[in-house]
Amino acid sequence: MLNCSNLSFKRLFSHVKAHQEDNTSWENLAREAQLNCGCDQAAKDELKKVDLQDMPAQKQFPLEPLALFIDGHKITTESGPTIRYAAQLKEARSVFHERKVLLGDTFDEVAWKHVYRTLHKVPKMFQIFACKQVFDVSATFVNLRKRTRDGEKPSDKCPSCGMCKENGAHILLCPEEGRVEALKKFSERLATTLVECGTERDLVFLILHYIRSRGESSMLDICREHELPEEYFRFAKSQDKIGWRRFLEGMVSKELPDLVFLRDVEGEIEDISKWMEILITNLLEVTHGMWIYRNVVVHDELEGFYAVKGRERLQRAVEEQQELGETNLREEDKWLLEVNLSDLDESSGVREAYWVLAIEMARKRFEIARRNRVPAADTEDTEGEG
Repeated sequence: MLNCSNLSFKRLFSHVKAHQEDNTSWENLAREAQLNCGCDQAAKDELKKVDLQDMPAQKQFPLEPLALFIDGHKITTESGPTIRYAAQLKEARSVFHERKVLLGDTFDEVAWKHVYRTLHKVPKMFQIFACKQVFDVSATFVNLRKRTRDGEKPSDKCPSCGMCKENGAHILLCPEEGRVEALKKFSERLATTLVECGTERDLVFLILHYIRSRGESSMLDICREHELPEEYFRFAKSQDKIGWRRFLEGMVSKELPDLVFLRDVEGEIEDISKWMEILITNLLEVTHGMWIYRNVVVHDELEGFYAVKGRERLQRAVEEQQELGETNLREEDKWLLEVNLSDLDESSGVREAYWVLAIEMARKRFEIARRNRVPAADTEDTEGEG
């Protein structure tokens, strides 16, 4: 309209109500309304010719004085969020490449807009967990060993299988029976959620089997083995480039949204963006569930890794003190050897820990008295007189 102000003829602008043909026959429409309907139909006809897999970039309109483009895409809504997303995506691409999380073109296979929206809707602490898992900086035994500078370095082996080094990838891939069963149950919960959203059964089947393959089968192989529709192949190839681990960390292929067909069921999610949000959130919850399972294995007060190690250390300390017997003990402290200690496998170990501490202090008191060349009995008498 700004450009039209310089034309040599007079102009009159007026609003023409859209979709008048819905309630009025073509013959009874005013000429302006007919032209408006004709333009709408011509636009729809052009859109039908567009290949959804190869959408053309938007261009500047004729006589449009100014347009904002970001990464080749024309901005037609509020520019702030789009600019922030583009800047953060560019930075993420560089960081992912530098940290060898996703290299080169593989990064561009991910549906980042959906990942971005999803992560901005989950709690802050969940965002932090996802970041630590992706960049492998969580408190796994591999990282704890690296961070230990003084003293004896802890083992970096997995507390469950005892064979592999425990890093971020192993949290998901540990072959120990309990962890495999946990992954199976978490994936079943995800599949149930997708079915409740009205997701096509074949797609649910593919996602479930891909997760349960634990990275041993490619998504494309699963498609071929189970004779899934060929339109899934493009998504499968893309997801295989990204990888199994990254899929469980929410990095879903950009080819997936075009595949999603939601059945007409009660509670159907009609918005594909909302469906992607549900999928990505649930994938991250599977990964988070595996991390929680691992922490229970490590930190449980009775059966956890640290608890078992602590009882083993305490058992060795008890046996060492029992082997020393009456050595370096005063007569009045020898009753400690008569204390009936419980089986550490059936107790919390608190009573035994106090016993070890008490008998160690008793032996230390004897040593101090001997170094001072004062008989232990005299030391007691002197203390009493004071």
